[in-house]
Amino acid sequence: MTWLLQRDAFLAYVTETDGFYVVRTSSDLRFAHPKDRAAPKPFPPTHPPPSRAAFRWLAWSVIGLLPAGLGTLLCAPLAALAALKLLRHSEGPDRQRALVVLWGAVALWLLALGLAAILILHIW
Repeated sequence: MTWLLQRDAFLAYVTETDGFYVVRTSSDLRFAHPKDRAAPKPFPPTHPPPSRAAFRWLAWSVIGLLPAGLGTLLCAPLAALAALKLLRHSEGPDRQRALVVLWGAVALWLLALGLAAILILHIW
């Protein structure tokens, strides 16, 4: 086959399958050429990243600040627990993300505690 392509380098695309391209030469000789490419990563990923739960609870903690921090008093500890679980089972960038979530959850919880105290003093 190589000698034919060295004489006449014309190739026409005919069809393709998952593993091969089917092409033809100028003399209508058909052959299959394997695809030499890496399979793309699926998007969105089939498995969510391990830090997803921690960030989701942290987002709910921020939203929970609106009603005088009462929602944050519940969601921030859940975000901290998810971050601690992530800290125990990961390393690298996920570990750094877990530390950010942990410190953010603690800061939000303290802020919510202050807002809840103001609410209680206002009600009395």
